[in-house]
Amino acid sequence: MLVVPSLFVYELMAVAERTLPPEHSDALWERFLTWRIPVVNVHDALMRDTLAIGRELGCSLYDAVAPALAQQLGVTLVSADRRAHGDWPGVRLVE
Repeated sequence: MLVVPSLFVYELMAVAERTLPPEHSDALWERFLTWRIPVVNVHDALMRDTLAIGRELGCSLYDAVAPALAQQLGVTLVSADRRAHGDWPGVRLVE
């Protein structure tokens, strides 16, 4: 099962807006809604872990939220960002 932080939604749609015609980014949003991917909003514990992990990994706050969420859920982090997440214990990097 895939679970994403709320930031993911903004990142996904920002890329769509930069790279797709408007009607395609609108369609992507509609498709995303059908996937029913759980989206976790920011909360105190998530932000505290995000800040600590960003310092530990030396990455941006934006890049630290995914491992923070994975840690809180006790699941494997899956990432395509080797630079930001390559040193995270047990990360599953995808190309």
